Amino acid sequence: MLTTASHETIIGLLAGADLFKDLGADDQAVCAAKMRELRFEKGQILFGQGDVGTRLYLMAKGQVRLAIASKSGRGLSFQIAVAGDPIGEIAILDGGPRSATATALTPVTAYTLDRSVFQELWSARPGIANAIIAFLCRRLRKASDRLEATALYPMEVRLARFLLAALGSMPPGPPPRCSFCRT
Repeated sequence: MLTTASHETIIGLLAGADLFKDLGADDQAVCAAKMRELRFEKGQILFGQGDVGTRLYLMAKGQVRLAIASKSGRGLSFQIAVAGDPIGEIAILDGGPRSATATALTPVTAYTLDRSVFQELWSARPGIANAIIAFLCRRLRKASDRLEATALYPMEVRLARFLLAALGSMPPGPPPRCSFCRT
């Protein structure tokens, strides 16, 4: 059973997590009550690419590397998840296999929500279903913006955007038009 402190910690994490931030207080409290704490050691795999997705993880402490690998063995790390980040959400939403491997880079504490429980919640509570839809739409828009930035702009513009974003001086999204860019 979760302590009151744990329950409040989870609600705080949910309020900041992209998947749950649009939920009302009642829906956040219901989700928090269904979550369970898990701990992982440095180097431990939370889940592997291709595994059946049975739970969502909400990071509370530590860092987890999310990476994909090709059949030829080439790999790509694409995110380091930290406190407040949900991971494993794709598989619990669509029931498909895990799209990446999650490995603890440090000792990790995460709160988990089983897929069957989450399905019951979104089926019974329209606010949760609406938050999921809003989350998926944000993800789709972000993917569209990335595709546009990758495919439609010359290498110089893409490099400049990458460098500016790396410096944190440019908001995400399509770049503003500039007079020195070739068309």
